[in-house]
Amino acid sequence: MKTVAEQDSSRVYANRLKYKAIMGICLIVLSYVIGWPGIVFFSWLSLHLKDPLWIAVGGPVIYGISHLVFLLGAYMVGKRYVDSYWKWGKHMISLMIHKNQQAGLPDTDTTRHLSDKKE
Repeated sequence: MKTVAEQDSSRVYANRLKYKAIMGICLIVLSYVIGWPGIVFFSWLSLHLKDPLWIAVGGPVIYGISHLVFLLGAYMVGKRYVDSYWKWGKHMISLMIHKNQQAGLPDTDTTRHLSDKKE
C-alpha cells in the first residue's frame, strides 16, 4: 500500500501554520456553515412566505457563494497543505480497509447478485 508507506507528508503538520493557511481553513469551515444552513433558511423562508421564488433563486445563490468561499479557502491554504491532507485521507481510508480485511468482515462486492449465490 503506497499511502501507508508514505509517512513523510506528516512533516507538514509539525510546522506551525501560517496566518494565510489558518484563514484558509477558517474559510473552508465557514463555507460549510453557510452552505446547507443557507439552503434550509431559504427553504423555510419560501414556505413561510408561500413564495417558491425564495428557494428557487436564493438556494442556488447561497450554495454558489459557499462554493466560492470554499475555493478561496482552499487557494489560501495552498497546494502543500491540500496535498498532505489528501494523502492523509487516503492513508486513513487504506488503514480502515486493511483493518476490515483483517477482521474478516463480509465481502462488500456489489458486482455479485443474489442470483449468483451458490446453494
